[in-house]
Amino acid sequence: MKKLLLSLAVAAAVSSVPASAANLLFTVDPQNYDATNTNSSSFKAGGFTGQYVEVAKLTATSLTGGIFETQLVYQINGFTDAFENTIDQDITGLGPDYRMYALMDFTGTYSTNGGATTFDFKTGGFTLYYDPKNATTTFANIPSNPVGFPVSWVTGKGGDDSVLATGMLKQGSGTLTCSAGQNCGSFGVDATFELAVNGDQFFTAPSPFYNITFANGPFDGFNLPGVVGQTAFYRLSGSMNVHVPEPGTLALLGLGLTGLGLALRRRKSA
Repeated sequence: MKKLLLSLAVAAAVSSVPASAANLLFTVDPQNYDATNTNSSSFKAGGFTGQYVEVAKLTATSLTGGIFETQLVYQINGFTDAFENTIDQDITGLGPDYRMYALMDFTGTYSTNGGATTFDFKTGGFTLYYDPKNATTTFANIPSNPVGFPVSWVTGKGGDDSVLATGMLKQGSGTLTCSAGQNCGSFGVDATFELAVNGDQFFTAPSPFYNITFANGPFDGFNLPGVVGQTAFYRLSGSMNVHVPEPGTLALLGLGLTGLGLALRRRKSA
Protein backbone atom coordinates (compact mmCIF):
# COMPACT_ATOMS: atom_id res chain seq x y z
CA MET A 1 0.00 0.00 0.00
CA LYS A 2 2.83 2.42 0.80
CA LYS A 3 4.35 1.77 -2.65
CA LEU A 4 1.00 2.45 -4.31
CA LEU A 5 0.55 5.70 -2.38
CA LEU A 6 4.08 6.75 -3.31
CA SER A 7 3.40 5.94 -6.94
CA LEU A 8 0.23 8.00 -6.99
CA ALA A 9 1.84 10.89 -5.15
CA VAL A 10 4.82 11.06 -7.48
CA ALA A 11 2.58 10.70 -10.52
CA ALA A 12 0.59 13.68 -9.28
CA ALA A 13 3.80 15.65 -8.86
CA VAL A 14 4.91 14.84 -12.40
CA SER A 15 1.51 15.73 -13.83
CA SER A 16 1.74 19.10 -12.15
CA VAL A 17 4.64 20.15 -14.39
CA PRO A 18 3.45 23.45 -15.91
CA ALA A 19 1.97 23.21 -19.39
CA SER A 20 4.48 25.87 -20.43
CA ALA A 21 7.40 23.50 -19.74
CA ALA A 22 8.95 22.98 -23.15
CA ASN A 23 10.96 20.14 -24.61
CA LEU A 24 14.35 21.03 -26.05
CA LEU A 25 14.47 21.69 -29.79
CA PHE A 26 16.74 20.08 -32.36
CA THR A 27 17.23 20.64 -36.09
CA VAL A 28 16.31 18.02 -38.67
CA ASP A 29 17.52 18.16 -42.29
CA PRO A 30 16.24 15.15 -44.31
CA GLN A 31 17.56 16.49 -47.63
CA ASN A 32 21.02 16.86 -46.16
CA TYR A 33 20.91 13.17 -45.22
CA ASP A 34 19.08 11.90 -48.31
CA ALA A 35 19.35 13.93 -51.51
CA THR A 36 16.41 12.06 -53.05
CA ASN A 37 14.09 13.44 -50.36
CA THR A 38 12.70 16.54 -52.05
CA ASN A 39 9.66 17.01 -49.80
CA SER A 40 11.36 18.56 -46.81
CA SER A 41 13.94 21.16 -45.96
CA SER A 42 15.57 21.89 -42.62
CA PHE A 43 13.19 22.43 -39.67
CA LYS A 44 13.19 22.44 -35.87
CA ALA A 45 11.42 19.82 -33.77
CA GLY A 46 11.09 18.82 -30.14
CA GLY A 47 10.36 15.12 -30.56
CA PHE A 48 8.46 12.36 -32.35
CA THR A 49 4.97 10.95 -32.13
CA GLY A 50 3.58 7.65 -33.39
CA GLN A 51 2.13 4.25 -32.60
CA TYR A 52 3.76 1.16 -31.13
CA VAL A 53 2.93 -2.54 -31.25
CA GLU A 54 4.51 -4.72 -28.57
CA VAL A 55 4.82 -8.33 -27.55
CA ALA A 56 5.42 -8.76 -23.83
CA LYS A 57 6.47 -12.00 -22.17
CA LEU A 58 5.70 -12.27 -18.45
CA THR A 59 6.78 -15.11 -16.17
CA ALA A 60 5.41 -15.32 -12.61
CA THR A 61 8.13 -16.08 -10.05
CA SER A 62 5.85 -15.55 -7.03
CA LEU A 63 2.20 -14.92 -6.25
CA THR A 64 2.76 -11.17 -6.49
CA GLY A 65 5.49 -10.68 -9.08
CA GLY A 66 7.80 -11.95 -11.74
CA ILE A 67 10.03 -11.03 -14.67
CA PHE A 68 9.21 -9.59 -18.08
CA GLU A 69 10.74 -9.30 -21.52
CA THR A 70 9.29 -7.07 -24.20
CA GLN A 71 9.93 -6.30 -27.86
CA LEU A 72 8.21 -3.60 -29.90
CA VAL A 73 8.20 -1.64 -33.11
CA TYR A 74 7.53 2.10 -32.91
CA GLN A 75 6.15 3.57 -36.14
CA ILE A 76 6.85 7.30 -36.17
CA ASN A 77 4.16 9.24 -38.03
CA GLY A 78 5.06 12.79 -37.08
CA PHE A 79 7.47 15.25 -35.54
CA THR A 80 6.33 17.45 -32.65
CA ASP A 81 7.29 20.95 -31.56
CA ALA A 82 8.56 22.03 -28.14
CA PHE A 83 5.06 21.67 -26.64
CA GLU A 84 4.26 18.33 -28.35
CA ASN A 85 2.00 19.80 -31.02
CA THR A 86 2.31 17.78 -34.23
CA ILE A 87 4.21 19.64 -36.95
CA ASP A 88 2.50 19.74 -40.35
CA GLN A 89 3.77 17.11 -42.79
CA ASP A 90 4.15 19.83 -45.43
CA ILE A 91 7.07 20.99 -43.27
CA THR A 92 8.55 17.65 -42.20
CA GLY A 93 7.89 15.71 -45.41
CA LEU A 94 7.43 12.60 -43.27
CA GLY A 95 5.33 10.07 -45.16
CA PRO A 96 5.51 10.73 -48.91
CA ASP A 97 9.26 10.16 -49.31
CA TYR A 98 10.42 8.63 -46.07
CA ARG A 99 9.30 7.05 -42.84
CA MET A 100 11.04 6.53 -39.51
CA TYR A 101 10.67 3.69 -37.05
CA ALA A 102 12.42 2.25 -34.04
CA LEU A 103 12.90 -1.29 -32.77
CA MET A 104 13.05 -1.57 -28.98
CA ASP A 105 13.54 -4.34 -26.42
CA PHE A 106 13.54 -4.29 -22.62
CA THR A 107 13.67 -6.67 -19.67
CA GLY A 108 12.80 -6.18 -16.03
CA THR A 109 10.71 -7.23 -13.06
CA TYR A 110 7.13 -6.60 -11.97
CA SER A 111 5.30 -6.71 -8.65
CA THR A 112 1.72 -6.21 -7.46
CA ASN A 113 0.77 -4.32 -4.33
CA GLY A 114 -2.52 -2.76 -3.29
CA GLY A 115 -4.26 -3.33 -6.63
CA ALA A 116 -1.50 -1.80 -8.76
CA THR A 117 1.26 -3.60 -10.64
CA THR A 118 4.55 -1.79 -11.18
CA PHE A 119 7.11 -2.66 -13.84
CA ASP A 120 10.76 -1.88 -13.20
CA PHE A 121 12.87 -1.80 -16.39
CA LYS A 122 16.37 -3.24 -15.89
CA THR A 123 18.01 -3.57 -19.33
CA GLY A 124 17.22 -2.66 -22.92
CA GLY A 125 17.68 -0.24 -25.75
CA PHE A 126 16.53 0.87 -29.19
CA THR A 127 17.64 1.41 -32.77
CA LEU A 128 16.15 4.29 -34.79
CA TYR A 129 15.83 3.75 -38.55
CA TYR A 130 15.32 6.00 -41.57
CA ASP A 131 13.31 4.41 -44.40
CA PRO A 132 13.54 6.31 -47.71
CA LYS A 133 11.17 3.93 -49.54
CA ASN A 134 8.42 3.33 -47.04
CA ALA A 135 6.28 1.34 -49.46
CA THR A 136 8.77 -1.54 -49.36
CA THR A 137 8.75 -2.00 -45.58
CA THR A 138 6.26 -4.31 -43.86
CA PHE A 139 5.90 -4.61 -40.10
CA ALA A 140 5.03 -7.87 -38.36
CA ASN A 141 1.31 -8.59 -37.93
CA ILE A 142 0.93 -9.49 -34.25
CA PRO A 143 -2.15 -11.57 -33.33
CA SER A 144 -4.28 -10.58 -30.35
CA ASN A 145 -3.03 -13.65 -28.45
CA PRO A 146 0.61 -14.20 -29.48
CA VAL A 147 2.42 -17.40 -28.55
CA GLY A 148 5.89 -15.90 -28.86
CA PHE A 149 7.97 -13.10 -30.30
CA PRO A 150 7.87 -12.57 -34.09
CA VAL A 151 10.70 -14.08 -36.11
CA SER A 152 11.24 -10.65 -37.64
CA TRP A 153 9.62 -7.33 -36.80
CA VAL A 154 10.42 -5.79 -40.19
CA THR A 155 10.51 -7.34 -43.67
CA GLY A 156 10.97 -5.97 -47.17
CA LYS A 157 13.55 -3.39 -46.15
CA GLY A 158 15.32 -3.85 -49.47
CA GLY A 159 18.66 -2.85 -47.99
CA ASP A 160 17.81 0.86 -48.10
CA ASP A 161 16.89 1.44 -44.45
CA SER A 162 19.67 3.09 -42.49
CA VAL A 163 20.36 3.55 -38.78
CA LEU A 164 20.08 7.11 -37.48
CA ALA A 165 20.72 6.52 -33.80
CA THR A 166 20.86 3.95 -31.02
CA GLY A 167 20.22 4.17 -27.30
CA MET A 168 20.52 2.22 -24.08
CA LEU A 169 18.11 2.18 -21.15
CA LYS A 170 18.98 4.40 -18.21
CA GLN A 171 15.80 3.88 -16.20
CA GLY A 172 12.18 3.07 -16.81
CA SER A 173 8.95 2.01 -15.17
CA GLY A 174 5.29 1.35 -15.80
CA THR A 175 2.09 1.04 -13.80
CA LEU A 176 -0.92 -1.23 -14.44
CA THR A 177 -4.11 -0.49 -12.50
CA CYS A 178 -6.80 -2.61 -14.20
CA SER A 179 -6.95 -5.87 -16.14
CA ALA A 180 -9.39 -4.84 -18.87
CA GLY A 181 -10.23 -1.73 -20.82
CA GLN A 182 -8.29 1.11 -22.35
CA ASN A 183 -5.64 3.23 -20.63
CA CYS A 184 -5.18 0.82 -17.74
CA GLY A 185 -1.50 1.59 -17.57
CA SER A 186 1.35 3.80 -18.72
CA PHE A 187 5.10 3.55 -19.07
CA GLY A 188 8.09 5.84 -19.30
CA VAL A 189 11.61 5.09 -20.48
CA ASP A 190 14.65 7.30 -20.02
CA ALA A 191 17.40 6.30 -22.49
CA THR A 192 20.64 7.52 -23.98
CA PHE A 193 20.71 8.77 -27.57
CA GLU A 194 23.80 8.27 -29.71
CA LEU A 195 23.92 9.23 -33.37
CA ALA A 196 25.06 6.56 -35.81
CA VAL A 197 27.62 7.20 -38.53
CA ASN A 198 26.32 10.12 -40.63
CA GLY A 199 23.44 10.56 -38.17
CA ASP A 200 24.60 14.14 -37.66
CA GLN A 201 23.66 14.81 -41.29
CA PHE A 202 20.02 14.18 -40.37
CA PHE A 203 20.03 15.62 -36.82
CA THR A 204 22.20 18.63 -37.62
CA ALA A 205 21.90 20.67 -34.41
CA PRO A 206 22.83 20.99 -31.66
CA SER A 207 26.36 19.70 -32.08
CA PRO A 208 27.22 17.65 -30.15
CA PHE A 209 23.66 16.32 -30.17
CA TYR A 210 21.57 15.62 -27.07
CA ASN A 211 22.55 12.39 -25.35
CA ILE A 212 19.24 11.60 -23.64
CA THR A 213 15.60 11.01 -24.58
CA PHE A 214 12.37 10.28 -22.74
CA ALA A 215 9.59 8.10 -24.19
CA ASN A 216 6.15 7.56 -22.69
CA GLY A 217 2.79 6.12 -23.62
CA PRO A 218 -0.32 4.26 -22.41
CA PHE A 219 -1.36 0.62 -22.70
CA ASP A 220 -4.59 -1.33 -22.24
CA GLY A 221 -5.32 -3.72 -19.40
CA PHE A 222 -4.39 -7.40 -19.31
CA ASN A 223 -4.36 -10.30 -16.84
CA LEU A 224 -1.02 -11.24 -15.28
CA PRO A 225 0.10 -14.89 -15.10
CA GLY A 226 -1.78 -16.42 -12.16
CA VAL A 227 0.39 -19.43 -11.32
CA VAL A 228 4.00 -19.43 -10.14
CA GLY A 229 6.18 -20.57 -13.03
CA GLN A 230 3.55 -19.71 -15.64
CA THR A 231 4.65 -17.75 -18.73
CA ALA A 232 2.25 -15.74 -20.88
CA PHE A 233 2.61 -13.56 -23.98
CA TYR A 234 0.58 -10.41 -24.61
CA ARG A 235 0.01 -8.02 -27.49
CA LEU A 236 0.02 -4.38 -26.38
CA SER A 237 -0.33 -1.26 -28.51
CA GLY A 238 -0.89 2.44 -28.21
CA SER A 239 0.59 5.86 -28.83
CA MET A 240 4.10 6.92 -27.84
CA ASN A 241 5.85 10.26 -27.58
CA VAL A 242 9.62 10.63 -27.61
CA HIS A 243 11.27 13.93 -26.74
CA VAL A 244 14.21 15.66 -25.11
CA PRO A 245 12.94 17.27 -21.89
CA GLU A 246 14.37 20.41 -20.36
CA PRO A 247 16.70 19.58 -17.45
CA GLY A 248 14.18 20.64 -14.79
CA THR A 249 11.41 18.57 -16.35
CA LEU A 250 13.75 15.62 -16.73
CA ALA A 251 14.57 15.77 -13.02
CA LEU A 252 10.88 15.51 -12.15
CA LEU A 253 10.37 12.70 -14.65
CA GLY A 254 13.35 10.88 -13.17
CA LEU A 255 11.80 11.27 -9.73
CA GLY A 256 8.59 9.79 -11.09
CA LEU A 257 10.43 6.81 -12.52
CA THR A 258 12.27 6.21 -9.27
CA GLY A 259 8.95 6.26 -7.41
CA LEU A 260 7.39 3.97 -10.02
CA GLY A 261 4.82 6.59 -10.99
CA LEU A 262 4.01 8.09 -14.38
CA ALA A 263 1.47 10.59 -15.65
CA LEU A 264 0.66 10.84 -19.35
CA ARG A 265 0.98 14.24 -20.91
CA ARG A 266 -1.84 15.03 -23.32
CA ARG A 267 -0.67 15.60 -26.87
CA LYS A 268 -2.33 18.47 -28.69
CA SER A 269 -2.93 18.40 -32.41
CA ALA A 270 -1.61 21.24 -34.44
